[in-house]
Amino acid sequence: MKFLLEVTFLAFLAFAGASDIIDCADSENRGRLLCETDIHMHAEEHKAIEDVYVCPNNVLVNESALISCIIVKDNLEEDGGVAKIIAGGVGFEYVEIDMKSEESKGLDYHIEVYAEHENPDDPDDPDDPDDPDDPDDPDDPDDPDDPDDPDDPDDPDDPDSPDGPDGPDSANK
Repeated sequence: MKFLLEVTFLAFLAFAGASDIIDCADSENRGRLLCETDIHMHAEEHKAIEDVYVCPNNVLVNESALISCIIVKDNLEEDGGVAKIIAGGVGFEYVEIDMKSEESKGLDYHIEVYAEHENPDDPDDPDDPDDPDDPDDPDDPDDPDDPDDPDDPDDPDDPDSPDGPDGPDSANK
């Protein structure tokens, strides 16, 4: 199966246009979709069209995800333009992609940016599975709602608990 995926990915690369960008840390697992957009700009006679796309596009967004895959597809295929990463990219928290058309041609790109995992160095990451202060952590030994906690003093199924079947409060039930 792995071989088939690699051959399929290599075939995809072979048919990719000259101005396409396919930059993935892991070709089998792109990660979660972080940004996706289509860039359509009409041609202007005797002019080249240029545009820059930034992902994430809002610097105020608290997005600490590291980019794992960038796919830029030139839909014009022939006489399209050139796309290149001018800042950030795979392994960074952002990417800037510059697209420039041929003279008297427009831009028509589809862009997908994926993030594989959260930044492990971000102390405010709400999705960090190793965060000791996370109240939803299933491995938290002090979780009062953990049904499998052997030291839970209020466990009604624990014979040593005051609320258990043999506990001191069982006669009051």
